[in-house]
Amino acid sequence: MSCKFRIINLALRRLGQDPIITLGEDTENYRKTNDIYDMLRKSLLRAHPWSFNKKEVALTALSDNHVLDDFNYVYQLPSDFIRLNKTSVQPTYSHKIKGRKLYSNSNAISIEYGYNIVDPDDWVTSTVYAVGTFILYDNTIYYCATAHTSGAFATDLAAGKWEEQDLMDAAFVDCFATALAYDLCMPITKDAKLKEVLGSELKTKLNMAKSLNGQETTPDEAQQDKYTNSRI
Repeated sequence: MSCKFRIINLALRRLGQDPIITLGEDTENYRKTNDIYDMLRKSLLRAHPWSFNKKEVALTALSDNHVLDDFNYVYQLPSDFIRLNKTSVQPTYSHKIKGRKLYSNSNAISIEYGYNIVDPDDWVTSTVYAVGTFILYDNTIYYCATAHTSGAFATDLAAGKWEEQDLMDAAFVDCFATALAYDLCMPITKDAKLKEVLGSELKTKLNMAKSLNGQETTPDEAQQDKYTNSRI
């Protein structure tokens, strides 16, 4: 299901409101949720190194390199960049993010970063789709399992060319919907008590989601340097 469609309706139901029928509908509740949806999504994605939205990329130094605060190289961050998780830069090199660029004294750098997750484009017939492409059809997200030129969607789906797949982890979706309901509680319901309950639920769910996420990866090895290797 569309991330946005599902999360908005989960939030509205937690506020005791009727769900939306479609994205973009001309209703007050949709306008209020749409006003803060993107900002809140980016904020939650930036708040933690979630495993479901990690990418790795080798950055290329810009041709118009210049020095900033004693850094010798400047790199353009990816357009979908949300947060920096880690870099290949050795401990002897430092780095800084300013604007949408990363500055470093290293002449080669790779990064692991959290990327901005948005709903994919709508499915279109008579289009070449590569394996791994995501599309949106009838408010549901599908993953291209077999490279093909699209015909009738129902036929392609029955042939196993598409598989339904979520973009966001279920625990994160639960947190996102609760956070959206919390932020919209007073504008929509004017119920301070309900907002208090939602705030408590959000804290519990966010801690659980982060804990589960942390159990799905091996901790990074500690970096050794002259201080950790020295004896007093």
